[in-house]
Amino acid sequence: GDSMGSEGEVRAKSPARVSPARVSAGSLLEVLDSDLLLHVLSHVRDARRLEAVSLVCKRLSHLSRSDLLWRPICKARWRLQLEEDIWL
Repeated sequence: GDSMGSEGEVRAKSPARVSPARVSAGSLLEVLDSDLLLHVLSHVRDARRLEAVSLVCKRLSHLSRSDLLWRPICKARWRLQLEEDIWL
């Protein structure tokens, strides 16, 4: 369950229960699951945009280096027929 804060406000124990209205954009990026962020980023299909995302913060910089994100961009750009095991 929830625990009571110092002024009687209810504080969530898990990040999934944090009210979006009370979370800043920066802290929202901290509480979202990496798999969820990778799924969202998988819809960025342009190298320049993915590069721009990588400049937002350290976490997005790290996640934006994932082969899962770059594989479709590279395949589309160079029309590569790559072996799937190369990307493992």
